[in-house]
Amino acid sequence: MKKIVLYLLALSGVLLLQIQAVRAESVFYYYGDEKIYVEERADMIFLLFDTAVVNGEKIED
Repeated sequence: MKKIVLYLLALSGVLLLQIQAVRAESVFYYYGDEKIYVEERADMIFLLFDTAVVNGEKIED
C-alpha cells in the first residue's frame, strides 16, 4: 500500500512539473514574423479599458 501511495505521489509531482513547463513555454505573441515569449509576473497586472464606455453605458457610434 505504501508503494502505491509513493508511486502516485511521484507520478503526480512529475505531471505537475510537466504542466508548469508547458504553460511557461506557451505564453508568447507574434511581432511580425518573430515569436516573442512573455514572462508572467504575479506582482503586476495589465488593464485595458474600452474607450467607448462612459459611466457604465456603451456609446453607440
